Amino acid sequence: MYLGSRRLDKVWWAQAELLVATIEAYRLTGAAAYFGAFQKQFDWIWTHQADREAGSWFEATTWRDGRPLSFTKGDAGRCPFHETRALIRVSRALHGMGIG
Repeated sequence: MYLGSRRLDKVWWAQAELLVATIEAYRLTGAAAYFGAFQKQFDWIWTHQADREAGSWFEATTWRDGRPLSFTKGDAGRCPFHETRALIRVSRALHGMGIG
């Protein structure tokens, strides 16, 4: 494997940024494929990445089954910037399009 098994991990900040990218792509183009991608991404985050019991998002989950690989929520390099920013931007985009 070129990058090793970690290439299949879903890391919190990348998932947050993809959420924003897909809703912005839909907002700008109106292409249903982007909205479908947004819905799939949101569902993944809600089901696997978000820790609804203790708050925040898991740092990393497995690609195959969404199992958390780390329970780190905050340290010198990890803060809630990405997930907070993503949710604010998604909320504004959906509101601006009259969705939700």
